Amino acid sequence: MLSVRLPRRVPGVLAALGLLSGCGSSVAEPVTLAGLSGRTLQFALTDVDSLERPSSPGAHRVTVLFSPGEGCVRLTDGVTATLDGEPMTLVSGGISGSGGRETCESPRATFDFDPAQWGGETPRDVRITLRDDTHTLEVVLAGAQAKRRLVRGGGASGTTLRRGQVQTYDWQPASDTVVDALKVSLTPRSGGLTTSLPVEQDGNSGRFLIPDASTEGLYLLRLDGTATVRVLACEGVAGCEGGVVHSEEVEVTVAR
Repeated sequence: MLSVRLPRRVPGVLAALGLLSGCGSSVAEPVTLAGLSGRTLQFALTDVDSLERPSSPGAHRVTVLFSPGEGCVRLTDGVTATLDGEPMTLVSGGISGSGGRETCESPRATFDFDPAQWGGETPRDVRITLRDDTHTLEVVLAGAQAKRRLVRGGGASGTTLRRGQVQTYDWQPASDTVVDALKVSLTPRSGGLTTSLPVEQDGNSGRFLIPDASTEGLYLLRLDGTATVRVLACEGVAGCEGGVVHSEEVEVTVAR
């Protein structure tokens, strides 16, 4: 499971992508989609660009899952899940044993997207549909089909960062709404300690100072953020909530 850092105000779905513990039962009850209509459908879009681990499983993934309820459940056979008509990978959920401890895994569906195909100029809405013989549920997310990026702003370009100067990076697409401040760190490529930099957040833009005391040379700049997207439609469940996690690493030069 991909590890991400999450600000407190992002809906709990982003922290719920692991196993749900404490189910209190060793048997998962079979359930149809109609039986889950009273729950919240939670969604998370993970978009992680890593220079160190470029092929991490789940780095570019859309996940939907059902909020916890009473007892542990697993989906019955016959459920289908699609994203814009393309099949998603369905996990029925149920009891899972790990390290001698039973946990309850929530029913979910995932879709691994190609970041190159999602990198068009105009974000597109995404429609996710789950269906069986008893019920259909659907969520439409505004502009969710887009490649997330943190782009250098303030009129600057390139990968050289000057000591003592404030740097600005803008979250794209602008249709997302960033929550909490970006997290920014610098790690020397020659080896050494990672330095976390304070960030001043202004809407979708984050500003941070390159310290005067920074040693000149090559660094790995890491930027992390979370954002929300608008829910255009939410049908067949009690509610829909979630957000976007984006992280990227860039090799930069710190200079005078």
